[in-house]
Amino acid sequence: MKKYISLLLVSVLILLSGCSMTVTKVENTTSDEQHIITKEEITTSTTSSAVASTTVYTTTAPNTTTVKRTTTAHTTKSAKVTTTKKQVKPITCTIEIECKTILNNLDSLRPEKKAFLPKDGYILKETTVSVAEGSTVFDVLKLVCKQNTCPEKCTYCRKSGIQLEYVYTPGYDSEYIRGIHQLYEKDCGTQSGWMYSVNGVFPNYGVNKYTVKNGDDIKLRYTCNGLGEDLGASFMG
Repeated sequence: MKKYISLLLVSVLILLSGCSMTVTKVENTTSDEQHIITKEEITTSTTSSAVASTTVYTTTAPNTTTVKRTTTAHTTKSAKVTTTKKQVKPITCTIEIECKTILNNLDSLRPEKKAFLPKDGYILKETTVSVAEGSTVFDVLKLVCKQNTCPEKCTYCRKSGIQLEYVYTPGYDSEYIRGIHQLYEKDCGTQSGWMYSVNGVFPNYGVNKYTVKNGDDIKLRYTCNGLGEDLGASFMG
């Protein structure tokens, strides 16, 4: 009996020695503890538009799918445009329109023109006007003829201002004054007509060629001899 028990113990020991027991400790994992790799790629531009690109790589447990997600954002930078208007400075000058020389040459005046001759020879007495910088004598003359009437306030002047007629000469790029207040060239002699002066000097070019300066004194005057001798003319180039 003892022998049988001993053999049984030996058999058990032999059985136990041929087997091994392995104990594995398993730690619980959740989705929050997955390994995540993030790569950010950002591209900027100095131009008016910028593009930001982000690429995310995600890895999970083995035997799972790897997901690649790319997002792109566009930004726009607005440009502020500022425009500046150039201010035009006004200038002040005086202008006068007279035909006093005709009073001394009434025998040469066309009879039908006597109705337009002012008694004192002044069609427009000295008037101060303001015009934009860069204006010419021609601009000033047209302005005052439009805005004013003659001293007698004749029918024509009451309706349309002081009558003014001029002609353009392309070869000289020049405006020539033919008539003011119905008094034209050759109405008081074959060499009669209108002349202009600035500060007492008579330019030898058209009224559209002289640029007015601040304080200029402009006069439109009628001459009966064509050279302005009766006006005491001295010419400037």
